[in-house]
Amino acid sequence: MLPAAPMPFVRLRLVGLLACWLALFGLFPPVTAAQDNRLILVEDAAYVYIHRLQRRGHLLDLHPTALPYTQREVENALDALDPATLDAQSQRWTERLQALLPQAEEGDDEILFGVALGAGMNLATTKRLDGVRPLRDDVFAFSNADLRFYLEKGPLIAQMGLRHDSFYDQDPDGLDAVKRLYVRGEDGYVGVNTSYFSAYLGRFSQQWGLPGEASSVLSPNARSFDRLALTLGGPRIALRSVLGELDNLDPDGTFTGRGFREGSRRRLLAAHRLDWRPSRYLNLSILESTLFSGPSAGPSLKFLNPLYPHAFETDNTPKNDENNGMVAGLLWFYADPITLHGQFLFDDLDLRGEGQEPISFTLLGSLLWGGFTPTLDLGFSLEVVTARTYNALQTDGQYLYLNRGIATHFTDYVQASLFADWYVDAWLPNLILTPRLTYLAQGEQDLRLPFPQTSAEANLILDGTVAHTMRVALQAWYQPHPWGWVRLEVGFNAVRNANHIEGEDVQRGVLLFAFGLRPQLDQPISLGFRP
Repeated sequence: MLPAAPMPFVRLRLVGLLACWLALFGLFPPVTAAQDNRLILVEDAAYVYIHRLQRRGHLLDLHPTALPYTQREVENALDALDPATLDAQSQRWTERLQALLPQAEEGDDEILFGVALGAGMNLATTKRLDGVRPLRDDVFAFSNADLRFYLEKGPLIAQMGLRHDSFYDQDPDGLDAVKRLYVRGEDGYVGVNTSYFSAYLGRFSQQWGLPGEASSVLSPNARSFDRLALTLGGPRIALRSVLGELDNLDPDGTFTGRGFREGSRRRLLAAHRLDWRPSRYLNLSILESTLFSGPSAGPSLKFLNPLYPHAFETDNTPKNDENNGMVAGLLWFYADPITLHGQFLFDDLDLRGEGQEPISFTLLGSLLWGGFTPTLDLGFSLEVVTARTYNALQTDGQYLYLNRGIATHFTDYVQASLFADWYVDAWLPNLILTPRLTYLAQGEQDLRLPFPQTSAEANLILDGTVAHTMRVALQAWYQPHPWGWVRLEVGFNAVRNANHIEGEDVQRGVLLFAFGLRPQLDQPISLGFRP
């Protein structure tokens, strides 16, 4: 282990970094573009209220399936709300959402500096933080904390973020992502954001789907990875593009997260989506994604170009990298009081019609009835992922980052859920109770296993001995103050053919509890003196 750097040297590095930021920002004269270009992290409590309001037909200027939003986008959507259209419940959510957004003290011509911090804890009777697929029956506790510093001027933003999470080390599925103090850099980026163009370079999560639901291309399931995210266009038509760097495959053909030696295969991800919104109540999207890899693979101009048609060109000559490509369609539609969301993805679609590989696909969707009563929303969700989806003949093509799925975490399953969100504000303000009934049929295939090349090696879906899970659960979300929130889930699972063993039946209770604290210390301040 290298000796720790002397504290004076560490201070000099931090001072030098701050000086570079200030020099960059000082090169830009005052502009008229608004500030507040910080990304609202996809895990932030703000999305609880945004999603509830969108179910009731509000804040639809925000794209419902393209997260994260910037703080300015949310502020503009709140400013556009007509108070006369808000019922009492929506008014409470709006007030709470406004309380979660820090307000700058100066105008757009100032350089702003801010600090954000948070802390929390996850307690569970399962080591895998998933009530439907619990793993081990014991009590586990995982602490977390984050610290972020940012500078902002006009359309420019720079943020440095550190996150501690003991789950990084204990995750039973993902690779250990930390070495010292369970800390890694997350939610750090530099960016420029204007009305019709934005570019963010750094490490943060994205969700191409509704908050809290599965996504066929990009989700926050995997650890956040380094990426360049571009957006070009406006509310009606927009092109979104991501170029990301994933973990390498080791020379022995395994993933360890330490694949830097000769013979390792570099892995990168390019994803694009074209969004068309003829009105704020309808969105149609075409999505495509390519994981490309090779011993000398690197950031590619071909894949960086958001207008590059992956589905038709990835295997054309010149072919410099191995690739695993996917294409998907997304529909989002709102007709008061119903919200419909669906995604259909083809993996390894054979456009030549030669049938070289069995078809693989993902079908995800939800149907939400917002305002079934003034205090009740009803919902249904469905996930269908075939046995070979997100897998590839070459191991480096598996749709993973640090062994966690970039889209869905599992394959070869069907999952359906019925739920009701009950807003019991009359009893306890800002408390949401959610009874949920979930059925899961899980086959034996997984995207981390060797790729089954023919239909004889694996069924299209639900291969082998299928494990059937029925789960009844009650979830609670409570935010008594903008500074903190609590989440509780109590459920009972009945599993048939547990662990894919015929005739093995298991019943168990599962409890998950989490809380988070985020003091409002992130009110940005001007770095200049007031006259």
